[in-house]
Amino acid sequence: MPGYVAKCLFRFKHKWRKIQDAPHPWNEPNYGASKQYAEKDNSPFLDAEMKTLIQQIIGSFLFYGCAVDPTMLTALNALAENQAAPTEQTKKNIDHFLDYCATHPEATIRYHKSDMQLWCDSDAAYLVAKNAHSRIAGHFYLSDKVIDPKKPQANPTPNGLLHTEVSIIKNVVASSTEAEIAGTFHNGKICSDLRVRLEETGHPQDGPTPVKTDNENSDRFANKNIKRRLTKHMDMRYHWVQDRSEQGEIIVYWAPGAENLADYFTKHHHPIYHRRIRKVYVHDPVEATLLNCQTALTLKMESQK
Repeated sequence: MPGYVAKCLFRFKHKWRKIQDAPHPWNEPNYGASKQYAEKDNSPFLDAEMKTLIQQIIGSFLFYGCAVDPTMLTALNALAENQAAPTEQTKKNIDHFLDYCATHPEATIRYHKSDMQLWCDSDAAYLVAKNAHSRIAGHFYLSDKVIDPKKPQANPTPNGLLHTEVSIIKNVVASSTEAEIAGTFHNGKICSDLRVRLEETGHPQDGPTPVKTDNENSDRFANKNIKRRLTKHMDMRYHWVQDRSEQGEIIVYWAPGAENLADYFTKHHHPIYHRRIRKVYVHDPVEATLLNCQTALTLKMESQK
C-alpha cells in the first residue's frame, strides 16, 4: 500500500522526532525484585478532541497493520485498551508509535510458491495487559504439505502472512497454561474458518492443520496426554480443541519458543529484537536498499584490497 503511511502522518500532522525501531516503549523488567507490581497510569486524562484523534489514529493504522504490516498490531492492541479513556501517557505512546511508522513507512509482503497448506503458530502471554488480562496471538500462513501428520516439522518453508491475530482474552485466566490453551482455542477457531475458505477457493487441505505451541501443557491438553487435576476451573469451551483434534481438523504440536512466529506479537520486546526480527514478517524496501548498498560497498572495498 504505497504512500498510505505518509498520507496518515500528514493527515494527523505528526512531526517525526526520532528513529524508532520498536512500535511501543520498552520497560526493562526488574528480575531481581522480590515483589512485582503492576504498572499504573496516573497521568491526567485527555479532552474529548484528543480522545477522538487517538481513536482515528488507531483505526487508520489498524487497517494498514492487518493488511500489510503486522509488526504494529501489538502496539495498536495495547493502545486500543486505553482509547476509551486516554491519558497523557497514552498520547506519549501514540507519538512513539507514529515515530515508528515514520521510520518504517513502506512495508511489503512477499509470497513464495507453496502447496497452499494452512499452518498456524499460536502463543499467549500471561498477565501482560491491564486489569490482569492476558494477550494471545496467532500467525497464519500457507506453506508445504505436512510430511508426517503425527509429528509436523517445526520449521516449514516460511511464507508471507495470510492473517495475524492479536487480541486480549476477555476473561481473567488463572495460569499461563490456561492462557496458552485459550490461545490455542481461539486460533483453532480461525483455522476452522480459513480451511473452509481455502477449500472453497480451490485449495483443498491435505490432512489436519498444524497448530504450533511453545507450551508443553497446552500440547498435552489438546492431545489428551495429561492427567487433569487442577484444570476443572477452565471453561468447557476449551475442550473444543480436543474435539477438533480427534476429528482430524487440527493437530497441536510443541516447538521451542524461538521457532514460534506468534511469540513476537504477544509481548513488548526490546528495540534491538524488533530490528532483527522485522524482516521475518515484512520486506522493507528502504532497509533492503540500504543493505544492498552496504553489501556492494563491502565487496568493492574487498576487491580493491
